[in-house]
Amino acid sequence: MVKGRNLKFFIFTSIILCLCVPVVNAKAKGPKELLEMAKERDINLPPEAREFLERGAQGQIESEVKSEKWHREFPEKWKQLHGKWKTVLVERIQDANRIEIRSIPWQNNESKVLFAINGNNKVREFMDIVEVTENRGSCSCYGSALIVFCKDSNEIAVLSWHHGFSLRWDDGPWLGDALLSEKAIIELPKWFIIQGYSGFSEEVENGLRHYKIMQMGKIVRRIVNMVFIVALFLLALLIYYICKKLVQSYKSKTVQADIPM
Repeated sequence: MVKGRNLKFFIFTSIILCLCVPVVNAKAKGPKELLEMAKERDINLPPEAREFLERGAQGQIESEVKSEKWHREFPEKWKQLHGKWKTVLVERIQDANRIEIRSIPWQNNESKVLFAINGNNKVREFMDIVEVTENRGSCSCYGSALIVFCKDSNEIAVLSWHHGFSLRWDDGPWLGDALLSEKAIIELPKWFIIQGYSGFSEEVENGLRHYKIMQMGKIVRRIVNMVFIVALFLLALLIYYICKKLVQSYKSKTVQADIPM
């Protein structure tokens, strides 16, 4: 009898939780989907808006094609490059004799040289400090600066600096953003300061501060979620208790009504 009651209570609680915690699966609409929606609903878009969405849709289609190709070729490329991310970079820039720090080109603005470090020995010092961890993902920003390796006036490789803890090699063979080791996160900005550039050091400090805030936010969200689940459980328990009392009261009245006076 007790097991039966526990089973009923478990089923009742599960139903309450499912009703109180709906899962929303909403997919964001891109330019292509917005154009299709406008066509389906026969919406007459202004010429400027239509042209803007058509350009965006074309970019979205090209991005989807590249993404599909990337995912199709990824397993074999990952197998070939596993454990060799730093090696392929060293091989590419070993003859470089100049490092340029450039601004990120944005819209119609050209990239500008912010700082330059000359000498092949400086390139070797840079690579001695850099330690990277292979990573399959990447952030969605363009980075805060470009680190360009040149041989005389020719560009050999272009890395972008992200949030103080990762590097991206857009035109290189890396399959994601390379995460810097904890040692490299500290030592690399120090090396640039010695060379005369302090921009990366400030970003590392901001990145670490942002990381701590994010971690604190995750902890707070977990606590809130736990409190919410406990509150739902207690609510389900209260509803079950009230329903049980109502049923008992109804049965008691029914029995009393059946007793002959």
